[in-house]
Amino acid sequence: MGNLQKELKELEQAKESYLQAIKIRPDFASAQNNLGLVFSNLGDPYSAMECYKKALELDPKHAGAYNNLGRLYTESGELEKAIESHKMAIKLEPQNLVHTYYLSELDKNFLNSEVKNKTEEILNNKETYRINLVYGNFLLSRYERNEKNYEKEFNYLIKAHKNYFELKKEKFELGVKYCFNDVLQISKFAKLKDTNNNNKIKPIFIIGVPRCGSTLIEKIIGSGKKSIPMGEEVVGLEPFINKKVLEKKSLNLGDAGSFRDELVSIYKNRGLIDEKSNFIFTDKSLNNFFYLELINEIYPNAKIINCNRNVLSSIMSIFQNNLTAHCLLPQGMRHNWRIMEICLEGWTGP
Repeated sequence: MGNLQKELKELEQAKESYLQAIKIRPDFASAQNNLGLVFSNLGDPYSAMECYKKALELDPKHAGAYNNLGRLYTESGELEKAIESHKMAIKLEPQNLVHTYYLSELDKNFLNSEVKNKTEEILNNKETYRINLVYGNFLLSRYERNEKNYEKEFNYLIKAHKNYFELKKEKFELGVKYCFNDVLQISKFAKLKDTNNNNKIKPIFIIGVPRCGSTLIEKIIGSGKKSIPMGEEVVGLEPFINKKVLEKKSLNLGDAGSFRDELVSIYKNRGLIDEKSNFIFTDKSLNNFFYLELINEIYPNAKIINCNRNVLSSIMSIFQNNLTAHCLLPQGMRHNWRIMEICLEGWTGP
């Protein structure tokens, strides 16, 4: 249940399910690991780290927990600890190129000829895990880029993207349907009356295509003299809209006032809405682009920042980077790779 709720971005419910699983079975290392994923996506890295460490206490051979711990260390700037965590993940699962990929992000000298040969050997194995076909080709593209063999790099990138598309084809097709059909039919709200002083709220929505510099813009906004809480992509408008659509089995979102009040409550629970910051906070979910009309009606005092970058630069940056690599790895049974393939998600924006 927790895994399904996490997939649907119902993070609070997923947290409760994992806690219940742990209560029933305190030695359940994978439940601790997956609970850590939820805490991480709820913006609580301290609790996430505690969960990963607990998972490793229960199962010192839990490669997924080492991998996720490494990602947290990377985010906090503790790069030496991150490298050691990813090295442990590789030691435990040497045939899993996901771990090799993460380590190559941190150690530019890691991708040497020996690693290249091992990657090619794994890819040539007809029984290799499907996810390796994605990360293996991204790894080889990096090697060729370092060698300035740009045509070979390009060919490996094509293979990597094609394999990922095939791995997630059904979800891509659903995503296309949602973006170009369903989202356009979401019912518009009537003009809102002020309720609970919610018109005081002044969010800053940062939008743009992936790799457009939105993270940099948010960091600049948050680095000023005034403390401005910074939101996360998984917490805001789109997950809430998706939840409402699933609940109602309809694209009609219901009463506008109660919709806004519920959304405000979510932001408040995340510590984003505070009088000390003059009710200003940021939400950097790039997909908010689809809901600008709704945002205008719900938050009349909101600001929208549309990040622009040279189009070709954005395209090449998207193409050269595996955006799914910024996710954290859920894990059921340590050797059940089919489950890992199904569960692997890009959780940091489109």
